[in-house]
Amino acid sequence: MTGSIPYAKATMTDKTEVEALAEPDYWSRPLVERLRERAALARIEGTGTAVGDAVHFEEAAAEITDLRDKLASAIKERDSICEKAVEKTFALDAAEARAAEAEAESDRLRLALEPFAREADNAGGLVLGPDTDDWTLNHHKLTLGDIRRARQALKEQTP
Repeated sequence: MTGSIPYAKATMTDKTEVEALAEPDYWSRPLVERLRERAALARIEGTGTAVGDAVHFEEAAAEITDLRDKLASAIKERDSICEKAVEKTFALDAAEARAAEAEAESDRLRLALEPFAREADNAGGLVLGPDTDDWTLNHHKLTLGDIRRARQALKEQTP
């Protein structure tokens, strides 16, 4: 069998099919290429069985190509999802770190306010309110309003 064969390498054009299949480089070529080559040879043979075989070879080659494309697409999508997951993990870690910092700051400020709140509790029976906010404590710049606001802030922050 000689002549030009679509999809066939030059080695297949001048050799019999059996000789070409015996060559080591034939089996090292991609499967889809070999299937298309076999389909071309079957079509040249021209018998009903050979043409039927050609259709099967072509369908198999097309299906393999389609599946490879789908696999490549799925791998690309998986990689994209993994990349986004990593980004979200880093963002979550950063948010957790900021939350821990904010909680530590809140604890530090709560500790700083506690002495003032205690002083408001010990205001000597005075009813603390807006009308006494400008009164100073022990002739300092600290006012009753300052300690009242400290006590109120602590009450609002207590979980």
